Amino acid sequence: MGSDVKDRQIGRTVQSKIGAKEEYDETPDKIAMPKTEYNPIKIASMEKETTGEARERAKWQYYYGQLKTMLKTDPVFKILRPKVIGPLDKPISVPLHGTNKVDEINVILQMLDDMGICPDAFDGDELLSCSLEQLKDAANEFVEIMIMLVGKANTPEDKIGTPSGSLCKHPAGSPRYASEDSESESDGSISIRQMSLGP
Repeated sequence: MGSDVKDRQIGRTVQSKIGAKEEYDETPDKIAMPKTEYNPIKIASMEKETTGEARERAKWQYYYGQLKTMLKTDPVFKILRPKVIGPLDKPISVPLHGTNKVDEINVILQMLDDMGICPDAFDGDELLSCSLEQLKDAANEFVEIMIMLVGKANTPEDKIGTPSGSLCKHPAGSPRYASEDSESESDGSISIRQMSLGP
């Protein structure tokens, strides 16, 4: 009696499996896939674009690393402690060098602001203790790296390296700087110190 029940259960199990297999066998062996047109020219073009984009990305990452290193190690930028807060997506306008330290500091601060890079609170006296050559070297290196990162804007002021003027709000020769250079630098030193105080 018990064996008959067991045999019937086994029979139903086998039959259900056979039915499942038969149902599965009715499924088509191959599923129709959408046809794609093979275009070797288009594929080669896509591969070329991908390679070019990868090279540009690698180049950008390299010079961005150079920028971060320079901002941390250059004597002038170590005082300013700038942070990149902008997207760095516009060409840099190459300014004129300042004729004195105050002018050159203003040139550097203006470049940072234009590029979306914000200096931290800094000691104005420490910044003014840098030599004019140190300030110019810092400006030059910053410009060189930024040109490689974002390119150079075509502007009439594209004369960095010449001491004939600056992009300061109060350039030498204006009423703000009508006195001698030493007095002008002294007046500017006060404004630099005030800027360093922060909010």
